[in-house]
Amino acid sequence: MSVSSTTKCLLAATAVVALATGCANGGGGAPKAGALPANPDGYPDSEITLRLPAPGSQTEALGRSFVDNGMSGLSPVQIRVDPLPNGGTDDSASSVVHDPRVGDGHLVTMITNSTVASTAIGAAPFAFDDMRGVATLASQPLGFAVRADSPWRTLDDLVDAARSDATKIKVGLSGTAGGYIHIAAIQLNKAIGADGDFAIVPHKTSGESTLTLLGGGVEIAIGIASGLTQQAEAGKIRILATMGAERTADAPDVPTLKESGYDLVVENQMQVVTGHDVPADKVAWLSKLVTESAGVKAAEDAMVKLGWTPAPLDAAATQEAMRTAFDDARDLGKQLGLIK
Repeated sequence: MSVSSTTKCLLAATAVVALATGCANGGGGAPKAGALPANPDGYPDSEITLRLPAPGSQTEALGRSFVDNGMSGLSPVQIRVDPLPNGGTDDSASSVVHDPRVGDGHLVTMITNSTVASTAIGAAPFAFDDMRGVATLASQPLGFAVRADSPWRTLDDLVDAARSDATKIKVGLSGTAGGYIHIAAIQLNKAIGADGDFAIVPHKTSGESTLTLLGGGVEIAIGIASGLTQQAEAGKIRILATMGAERTADAPDVPTLKESGYDLVVENQMQVVTGHDVPADKVAWLSKLVTESAGVKAAEDAMVKLGWTPAPLDAAATQEAMRTAFDDARDLGKQLGLIK
């Protein structure tokens, strides 16, 4: 046999071994150094799919970035990002919980407090108990702002006005009645001891809410703090306070409600969920993958760049947080007559 023929045979044999190894690892090639070990039963034994809403949403952007910068490096199998051609977070979550393959633990999705609230008031195409929390990835504090020419220069100015007569204060927010930002507005009303309820003006998006504020249609806009920063930096609005546990990186001079003496923290959480019937040991493995990936420096930096604060929680803590958000939304839905 010639040297050339020998080389060809060796290359062929190597290719067969590489192909076999790749199949055994979900098509991802040889096990990666530093990857999490599989469970004793061999799970996961094929690629894991992260189904996301259509491109262009915050959820899709964060999910794709998290896979690229965190999960792919720690998973022993390939992580496939699978965005819907159209539709939002409720739609991608519905497609996962209703997928007959979800029970094997290889299909997950990402949601925020908005989806949990939708299930509470019956606006989602699935029930809360169809989901099972895997892990919390990150959070975004809410904030509230006024126009730059508003007479309310500080949080104390707003509090004084609300304690005089909150019914005269129109508050713009995104989402439906009974949604998590609506809940935040009511919680704010109670926390500052307002006299009466704010006049809530709902909008489809936070951008529309901010435009209404700029046009003078509302006195306050409540939304994701990072979403208000651009208009604040342009000098068009003034953020009076944020509602997170700590000040935000993009608005370090803006106080939190908590540090101002009001016992209220409201943050939008990004959570990874799967179907309710996925076995506990598989949920535990997925939870470890997500929480450890959230600690990867590249993943942390990417989250911050997208306006999120890394805030990993395991499956148990995530499920508890989801249940609390669900109960709050359901209570409000009953008060508003949205739930009979």
